[in-house]
Amino acid sequence: MHRANALPVGMALFSAVLWGLWWIPVHYLNSTGLSGAWASLAVSIAACPVLLAMLLFGPGFSRMPPRLIMGAALAALAITTYTMALDYTDVVRVVLLFYLCPAWSTLIECRFMGRSWTWQSVLALTCSLTGLFLILGGDLTSGGVGFGELLALVSGLLWAVGSSLLFTSPAGNAAQLSLLSVALAAVASLAAALLGGPSPDNAAAVVRVLGDFPVYLIGSLFFGPMIAVTMWSAWKLPPALMSYLLSTEIISGVVSSVVLLDERFGPVEFFGAAAILLGATIELML
Repeated sequence: MHRANALPVGMALFSAVLWGLWWIPVHYLNSTGLSGAWASLAVSIAACPVLLAMLLFGPGFSRMPPRLIMGAALAALAITTYTMALDYTDVVRVVLLFYLCPAWSTLIECRFMGRSWTWQSVLALTCSLTGLFLILGGDLTSGGVGFGELLALVSGLLWAVGSSLLFTSPAGNAAQLSLLSVALAAVASLAAALLGGPSPDNAAAVVRVLGDFPVYLIGSLFFGPMIAVTMWSAWKLPPALMSYLLSTEIISGVVSSVVLLDERFGPVEFFGAAAILLGATIELML
């Protein structure tokens, strides 16, 4: 690995640890009466002030190319669907299913970015899909894939496409990119919340929670910096490598949820996680 990539690689690994623990503040928001897209909306709004301050006291505003904006938009959708998925199924399943994104990233690089399709690529993809099959209990029908699992899968695919656009975009402003992503995540969350049916209780809860100091701590000290580090790393690293590095979230996410929530993690889940990590490891070695 080139020394020039050492900093973004290290930052990507750091953000992976944070993403693995992201379910904890999401569950806190759930305890305040917010769920699904409403929780994502509240934390996205709370993160905007710190990112805006980083931009204003840093590089300031600059023109962003369309490809960079589209990458930020898809990343925002990935963030929203991932946060929503944590409310509909087990943390373990969300984390593991999201991290099929190295497979999606490999397909994108081979199809659109001039990468050669090799037997190692086939092996990595096969391992990832085997892990998916195991985690879903061998049932890939609509009855075996719940709404939370579907959101996690969609989130990984959106991230793979979005990170590809970010990496292939001209130079831009990382602080502005992060602010745009969080703002778009708030818009996407609001749209998803309204599509799910307006809820006066949830709407009131958003207003109430935004007056709570802990939510701004989550936004300013956790969510905002986590997004900034992740987006900057995705801008610097190839999408498949970035997806692999983020897949180390499996360690912090699965371990923390199993220990703190006593979620199921039996032999099937173990071998499914091992297959996905093996696929990601093969990807790193290509």
